[in-house]
Amino acid sequence: MTTTTLKQKMARASVGVLAAGLIIGQAAQASAGTAVAPVAHTSVLTASSAAPCEHADTPMRPRSAYSHGHKGYEVYKRDRRHIASAVLCLVNAERQAANLPVFPGTEALRIAAKRHANESVAEGWWGKATPGKNCRPVKDQSGRDTDQCDPHYNPQTGSTAESRISDTGYVTGCTSWWIGENAYVGWGPGKATARAAVDWWMHSPGHRTNILNPKFTDMGAGVNGGSADPDGAAVNPSGTFVQDFGHCDR
Repeated sequence: MTTTTLKQKMARASVGVLAAGLIIGQAAQASAGTAVAPVAHTSVLTASSAAPCEHADTPMRPRSAYSHGHKGYEVYKRDRRHIASAVLCLVNAERQAANLPVFPGTEALRIAAKRHANESVAEGWWGKATPGKNCRPVKDQSGRDTDQCDPHYNPQTGSTAESRISDTGYVTGCTSWWIGENAYVGWGPGKATARAAVDWWMHSPGHRTNILNPKFTDMGAGVNGGSADPDGAAVNPSGTFVQDFGHCDR
């Protein structure tokens, strides 16, 4: 019997934050998604708030903030790797606190997340669905378009979390599988760090569900400097964060 679910959640803060998450379970094919209303950020202390993860508070900066040439580019790539590793560390702190197995860090999911973060910054479609902007609006519970663009759907390439993860070969040979994705962009002081991203996700029920989902056994994180939302495109620091989750039955 085919069991298919897709849940999507959108959340927006006052200035400098946009986050969204989805989950897909498949035994044959995925269904259409259902969006739910925005949720407020609350000040609940989480395990990742104080987790001693290296580079968790290092701000991600756009490529233009680094020196030109090969040396500057190598520093930029190093910061991206370190901050993506901090996302994994912080998420695993939350998993441990919930008595769940930690994620080992899965290369195929890391590649999918990194590609999406890269394309999102390059194409800049996240944020408000303004007139003339090329994006697919998130649907509300009644199926009507909201004023937010769907960060999980690339309007230039048509890629989705499902297609991006499938393209890496992660689901090849699976008899059934589950995948999920969390997305976040933050800009300005204190907003463009791994800790800010995970803290935001943990205060949003949909994103928290992905992080603490016992069904997921794998995760990969991708980070890119710069904002996927045009509202933060000119701001330093700014960072775009993507988590891809998965489980494969073979």
